Amino acid sequence: MLHYLLGEPTQPQAQGNQIVAHVGDDSGRLQSRNVTRNWPLVRKAWRAWQEEPGFALGETQFVPITPDVWVASMVAARAGDRPSQASRFPLRLPALRKCLRAVAEKALQLQASVHLARLPDWPGVESILLEELAPRLEVYVYDEPPREA
Repeated sequence: MLHYLLGEPTQPQAQGNQIVAHVGDDSGRLQSRNVTRNWPLVRKAWRAWQEEPGFALGETQFVPITPDVWVASMVAARAGDRPSQASRFPLRLPALRKCLRAVAEKALQLQASVHLARLPDWPGVESILLEELAPRLEVYVYDEPPREA
């Protein structure tokens, strides 16, 4: 089931095991500064993974943060793609689908909920979430709260 919340996925609003999913591109750029700011281990693992042959579009790296929180770093954007005006971080939806299938497998294994920020190209992303995760898992999508003036 999809749940929509105001907040930040690095502060999951659920009990139990949790996977925080975020996106990077195949050149090594990460979309979420909050993930790497809150958990420097994620950036260190991401940088090390970039040097390995398995680092490629459509692949996912899982980093344990605590016994009940994991981070899924998904390579779901291609460097050099021309971003649309709606997005400065162009997703490749087939790659994202592959990544989210890996996230679903891990979440089922851990009996975990999945937490992620609303991504660019939302209608396509939402469709993938509904097909790949929501039938079997609790998925929390976070929007930034409105900023106070």
